[in-house]
Amino acid sequence: MRPILPTRSSWIDAAKAVPVAHVAPALGLTVRGRAFGPCPACNAERRESDTRRPPCGYGEGWTCYRCKVGGDALDLAARVLTGSRLRELPGERMGEVRAWYAARGWCDPDPGASRTASVPVPRRVPVPVPEPPPDYPPAPEVAALWEACRPVTEASRDEWAWLTLRRGLVLEDLAVLDLVRLLPRDPAYPWPAWVPTLRMPRAEWLARYRFAVPMYDATGAFRSLHFRAVTHVREPDPDTPGTLRWRAVPMPAHQKALSTHGAVRGLVMADPMGLALLRGELEAAPWNGGVVVCEGEPDLWTWATREGRGANDTTWASLSVVAGSWTPELAARVPSGAKVAVYTDDDESGDKYAETIRATLAQRCDVRRPVAPGPREEE
Repeated sequence: MRPILPTRSSWIDAAKAVPVAHVAPALGLTVRGRAFGPCPACNAERRESDTRRPPCGYGEGWTCYRCKVGGDALDLAARVLTGSRLRELPGERMGEVRAWYAARGWCDPDPGASRTASVPVPRRVPVPVPEPPPDYPPAPEVAALWEACRPVTEASRDEWAWLTLRRGLVLEDLAVLDLVRLLPRDPAYPWPAWVPTLRMPRAEWLARYRFAVPMYDATGAFRSLHFRAVTHVREPDPDTPGTLRWRAVPMPAHQKALSTHGAVRGLVMADPMGLALLRGELEAAPWNGGVVVCEGEPDLWTWATREGRGANDTTWASLSVVAGSWTPELAARVPSGAKVAVYTDDDESGDKYAETIRATLAQRCDVRRPVAPGPREEE
């Protein structure tokens, strides 16, 4: 249905009265809900944080969630028809936009234009250029740093206490699965540039960040390391002589765990069964058809060493995500028909991770987000 045009002297005023909801489909853009794509400015076809939705949302105007470009419906038409913003167009190119609107009865035609002038056809938006491969750290440097790390033992008192007493984990289980190691204490170690410092001296950084956790790509290749801080230490309780209490180590919440300076997109942490899933080796593994996708290192350690795991010689695969981890390539490694339990944190970022995972798996797998069993540590 054509909108009713108000009586205005300027064709631009009349064109601006036509809503985006009419203009976008007429331009050949794909409209879904209150969104359309591809973006006429950056050519993106999907939102970065939501692979299901087109990149541009609209109401009275429109905005691309990828490149942040936007405008009104007339500017949208100008970009699609000519590749430029309306105010950047010379007179003859602006006439093309007017002719396109006039051909649909949305504004008056230009009385000075030739009656035989052709109506411009919306330009074909180029196919988006594929994203460059992630900038992962050099594989030899990652392997060398991992080899320089050592297992957690009772001799490393603060780390041992935080894992076993605070987190309730069993060191022997962690050692067998090789899920975490202690970083070397020596500040003189040839630390690669991709290991973050937060502008701290390396010795100070090492006093806080003690754990290294491997990260793998969608093929199961060892690509990077994730670093976790000891967030609580035990100290003598001044109120009760002869006893110890937990003291929180002051640090912002977002600094409890750190990624490398390289990209983490497409990288997850995994237990041995999770690695078998990524590497396509489940047929030869005692897999029970279940996949647990959790958030962060401690949750991976908890699920990987959970009591009763491996009953009847079968068990689930555990994967753990951080911000920006999950990709369609990772989702493709999960076998169709798998029962996927998503245990991300009950907060805004955890909700976002869970929705991204669900969106990539829901058509092939039984995806649920149950309530996490047992209390979570308050940090």
